Amino acid sequence: MPYIGNSPANVGNYQVVDDISSTFDGSTTSFALTVSSSSITPAKSGQLLVGINGVMQEPDDTGTNGFKVSSSNIVFSSAPASGDTFWCVYQGQNVDIGTPSDGVVGTAQLSATGTKSGSTYLAGDNTWKTVVTDLVNDTTPQLGGDLDLNGHVITGLSTDPTMGGDLSGTASNAQLGANTVTDTELNSAKLNGIEAGATADQTGAQILALFSNSITAGHIAAGAIGASELGNDVVNSQHYAAGSIDNEHIADNAINSEHYAAGSIDNEHMAANSINSDQYVDGSIDRVHLAADIIDGTKIANDVINSEHYVAGSIDNEHISGMAASKLSGALPAIDGSALTGLPASGANTSLSNLSATGENRVCQAWGNVNQVGTQALTDSNNISSISDIGTGQTRFTFANAMANVDYACVASTRPEATEAEHVNFNQHATGSVVISNVYRMYGASAVFVDSQQLSMITFGD
Repeated sequence: MPYIGNSPANVGNYQVVDDISSTFDGSTTSFALTVSSSSITPAKSGQLLVGINGVMQEPDDTGTNGFKVSSSNIVFSSAPASGDTFWCVYQGQNVDIGTPSDGVVGTAQLSATGTKSGSTYLAGDNTWKTVVTDLVNDTTPQLGGDLDLNGHVITGLSTDPTMGGDLSGTASNAQLGANTVTDTELNSAKLNGIEAGATADQTGAQILALFSNSITAGHIAAGAIGASELGNDVVNSQHYAAGSIDNEHIADNAINSEHYAAGSIDNEHMAANSINSDQYVDGSIDRVHLAADIIDGTKIANDVINSEHYVAGSIDNEHISGMAASKLSGALPAIDGSALTGLPASGANTSLSNLSATGENRVCQAWGNVNQVGTQALTDSNNISSISDIGTGQTRFTFANAMANVDYACVASTRPEATEAEHVNFNQHATGSVVISNVYRMYGASAVFVDSQQLSMITFGD
């Protein structure tokens, strides 16, 4: 049934305010108001129905009792305690109709002026305007963007058409700029004022003749064309005259190695004495960049090459043949073995048994002298790393540098320790060691091993 008296305002626009009780702490009185996380700004306190712990709170715009609204915040006269509950309903204002549903607003509900029809549109100034399709009678037609001719031709141009920009299209006779401009294409649309002091319209042929070779260095102001005006790779050698680029036109450090092609700078392009040491960086000129025999005595000044200027082994007999005695003046510097190839270093063992030159297998490879009596002792040796006492009259000699094979020869001798005959032999020979035995044998008796105060051995082989 209908309401008696005034009907409620903005029916259906009541909204539940988001719960703020989680921020109650007993001291804070002001809290932000949101609906579905979006801020709301009630016009007055009476638009909110607020309950704390189920008790309705009094709206008071003075803030003395209950609560008041301050912009988008609710401010309680006393701080809610932690654990208190909260609920709130936001009642819309009497001018709030909410958001219309989709499809419910028609042209009849719009306040626009003018006449709506199939040939009008609603402009931004809230008026109905007519779509202009008659370009002939429109004296001020304008385009908001590029005009695509879609392969068609613009016809009916006046005698003197004016264009504020480029005219382009896919048809060759509708293009100005990309394709060659011919006399036939411009006969009906000649261009005025191309030549200074022209008294008549210029034909296409005249325009072409004007631009052919018509721009010279005299037409370009000094400094008018810089690097920013030139695209990459647009200037080649045919674009500048011989001698037009010299030191005066190149700034310091303006040309790096990436600005010239490999092989483009050779002897033909460099004047005599034009490159000094300050023209190249350390390490930029090495053996790869110098041809064989290109630097001889005439190119090197006195005292300019010191030992730090050449690598080890770079100067040998092949490179210093024919050196005159006059080049060796003054006292010679000290030379140690490390600087001479083919000679043993300073302090090296040069005994015959330690030679490493041709004929090595014809010299002694190892020798040793041992006292076998008591604790066996090696009194002197070469290429013997150690000895081992393996029994009375028996000694194992271990080589410091092993023999190449077991086919070596070994000779041993002793100083006799008895009146009867003694003899020595070697056995158990391996590449790394050999055993020498001293045997005493009485006539008619069995042989026994006996220690000798001086047992000597020498070895030959590879």
